[in-house]
This record gives sequence, C-alpha cells and structure tokens, in this order.
Amino acid sequence: MKIFKKMLTALLLMPLAAHADWSLIELNKSRVAGGDLIEYGSIAINNSGEVLVYNNGSPFVIDSDISSITRLGTSMSATEINDSGQVAGWFNVIPDIYSPHVFITNHNGSMIDLGDFGQPISPGFGVIDINNSGQLIVNTRPFTGPYHAYLTGPNGVGITELKSSFLSEYSAAYVSVNGINDHGQIVGIDYGHPFITGPNGAGRTYLSTFDDIRDPRFIDVNNSGQVIGNNMVNVDRDYESAFVTGPDGIGITDLGTLGGRFSYSYDINDSGEVVGYSTTATGDRHSFLFSHGGMTDLSLLDIVVEAGLRDIFVLDINDNGQMVGYGINEYRQTEYFILSYTPDTIFTPQSIFIPSSLPPPPIPEPETYAMLLAGLGLIGYMVRRRNKLAI
Repeated sequence: MKIFKKMLTALLLMPLAAHADWSLIELNKSRVAGGDLIEYGSIAINNSGEVLVYNNGSPFVIDSDISSITRLGTSMSATEINDSGQVAGWFNVIPDIYSPHVFITNHNGSMIDLGDFGQPISPGFGVIDINNSGQLIVNTRPFTGPYHAYLTGPNGVGITELKSSFLSEYSAAYVSVNGINDHGQIVGIDYGHPFITGPNGAGRTYLSTFDDIRDPRFIDVNNSGQVIGNNMVNVDRDYESAFVTGPDGIGITDLGTLGGRFSYSYDINDSGEVVGYSTTATGDRHSFLFSHGGMTDLSLLDIVVEAGLRDIFVLDINDNGQMVGYGINEYRQTEYFILSYTPDTIFTPQSIFIPSSLPPPPIPEPETYAMLLAGLGLIGYMVRRRNKLAI
C-alpha cells in the first residue's frame, strides 16, 4: 500500500482574538477532504509541527504549515509519529475484516508491513510508541491467553521480546510497555513491578520508589528518563493523581490536582512539561499543563473560552510547547485544535495541590440508595456497551 498526498483544499483555520502569550488553531473537521464530515479519533504532534490524526479507520498527517495532508489508507489505526514523519500503527491485511499487522512508514512515505509479531493483536493492543530512530514498542495479546511486549530495532527492523524476570512459566505473559525515548529507554510494568531500561532496552531497573503505591501506571518517558504515570494512591490517601519522576526514574513528584480528587497524565516533553486532565473542586474535568512548578488550567484560558470550546482534552505536547487535543465547540461538534504559547509567556500556575485534607463525600440518606443502585447499574451497562463496541 502506498501513501499518497492530497492537497488540503478547504481546511479552515480559525484564528481567534489576538493573545500575546497563547494561540489556538482550530482544525475544522467539517471542511476536510472537500467537505466530507470527518470523525476524528486520536491526535499527536511531533517536533516538526506535523499533526497525526486518527480518523475513524483512515488516519492522515497534517503538515506543519496546515496546508496539505497525507492520507495513510483505510481500515487501519495510526498511533504515533516521530520527528522524521515516520508513522506507526496497525492495519487490516484483509480490508474491513479484523486482521491486524503492525506497520511503520519509511522516510519516503511507503508503508512497511511488520507482521503480527507471532501473536494476534486483540483490540486495544498494538503499537504503543515510536522514537526518532524508528524503534517501536508493541504490546500484543491474542483474544485468549497471555499478552506479550516487544521492542524493534531502528526502522522496525529486528524484534526482541521483553520477558518477565519474576515468572519462569509463561514468562512473557505479564510484561507491558508504555513508552520509549530516543535513547531506547523503555518504561513498563513487569508482573506489577514498574521498571525502566537502559539504552536500547538493555537491562532493567525496578523502581522501589513505587513500592508503597497501589497499581502505578507508567505512561511515557522523555529523553532525560523522566517518567510520567498515574494512580499515585498511598494507603493513607483517598485520591488518585498523576506523577512525574526525576531523570532515569529516580525520585517522584506528585502533580496533585486542580482542586479535586483525581488527575491523569497523557504526555511529557523534554523540558519536563506534562499535559493531562484533572477534576476541580466542583468535580468538573479540566485539562492542565504542568510547568513552572505547578498546574495551569488550560480549560480556563481566555483564548479557549472565547473560542467557545468546552470539555477539552489536551493529549500531546512537543518540545516547542505546541499541544494538540480536542473539545466540544458551540455547535456541539468535536473540534480538534493546536494550542501553543510564546517564549515570553508569563506563567502563574497553581501550586501543587494535594487533596488529603478534603472531607470524605457525604453518606447517602437511606431513601437515596435505590436511586444510587439504579445509577450504578446504568453505568455498568454503558461500560459494557462501550467495550463491546470497541471490539
């Protein structure tokens, strides 16, 4: 399958009222590809400013000056893009039938089929990350049975399976990988034990810092070896929050929240800036940028509010401080955007807020239990339905 390029004939840029320190570009989905309605999925940005958009089985790359797009194909998923514009993901060998193979694109845009790694890839698994050498980390799992983690060499050449150090039988079944940096350092979980590797996946350091943290989840690692993750729940705390470590996974900083009981990290750049979302004191979910020692509430930025965007999620940040995400516009449509700040931006972030002093939620009155149980049943139904649709 060849990548082909088509000029973006009607992508609307919607520059907003001028702000000296922040800018927002809305990528109007209703005008892409000659007026076809595009239902976006995920989004990522590299240090060249190229934006990867997963569009309902048909991903594409928007170039850095927002003037053209490169379509990758159909019946596929693209998850990450590196600074050379190499894209990684999976595609169906048999169109419209779930038959996934991993792929990477080369520097001239052609797609290279890397196969299924010997393990059928069930929904929710596949390529997790790609670095600037074209090394991939991949999680696979058959529909029944154990799951497996792999590292490839540069440009997807050569495959190494990452096995557990704690189990002799089915030793690959309990390792999952979550991020890789340009040195080839990998972060993941080995049978419940968080780890970081050396360059090119060599060696494995288990991080004892997390011994008293329940179910830590690593998300990504930058080129200094700073790791971000979630579920920093100690035995004496009743909240969950995002965290970031120091270089090579040493030390840990609880990022706190925007006033609520929950925060979640999505990405980290080489400056140590983290994007994610958090609940507020009123229970609303807002996106944040952790920078300059604290959280900035991105959902309340003037430029975001003036655009009429709400419920925004910022998913990725590059080393230039460009962030990409999506929200709901005034027409109740999903709107994708690029949010960035200038070098002279003055940050006044919220200090790290640890909600350990918050009172526990009130105990429901007896007459409310029936309504509570009914609500829980509805939530359970929606979760099961969403999982079924995802498959």
